[in-house]
Amino acid sequence: MMKSCAVVCLKAVFDCVVNSLKNVLNIMIVYILFHFIFAVIAVQLFKGRFFYCTDDSKNTEEACRLTALLLLLLYYYCICR
Repeated sequence: MMKSCAVVCLKAVFDCVVNSLKNVLNIMIVYILFHFIFAVIAVQLFKGRFFYCTDDSKNTEEACRLTALLLLLLYYYCICR
């Protein structure tokens, strides 16, 4: 039985995509590593300089951070239950 041209072409395209996945994964690893390095550099460089509290009832930065941390923990506790 003769295969149609569409099936042969589709198989060729599929084989090409599968064979290129190794190269795509290598590029993605380099890309993620690149972003991780710059994220670490940015954290070290800025060190929380852009922090601001949107809660006017808190007087200090520590109080605002503690409230945010408690709300975050409560949120995760409710989601994971």
